[in-house]
Amino acid sequence: MIWMMWNSRVTRHGRMARWLVLAVVVLSPVLAFADDEAPVDARLQGYKQPMAPTPGSTSFQWLCFVGLGIVGMGVMFINAKRSHLD
Repeated sequence: MIWMMWNSRVTRHGRMARWLVLAVVVLSPVLAFADDEAPVDARLQGYKQPMAPTPGSTSFQWLCFVGLGIVGMGVMFINAKRSHLD
């Protein structure tokens, strides 16, 4: 008898917790879209003519990508039978 009362209380709290999680998941995009103000870039304030930041080059990202690719490909050719104790 006591187990049945305790079990119903647990399932009731579990159902409430599920509804709360569901509400948070469903309503979080609504809260994110509520901010209508565009972010202000302080670097561009004070100019007489409208300015926009120039996009940077992606060459450093490509160099990092190629370097990590070389490291990743090099790991595939390591002999698994050799240990670091040789």
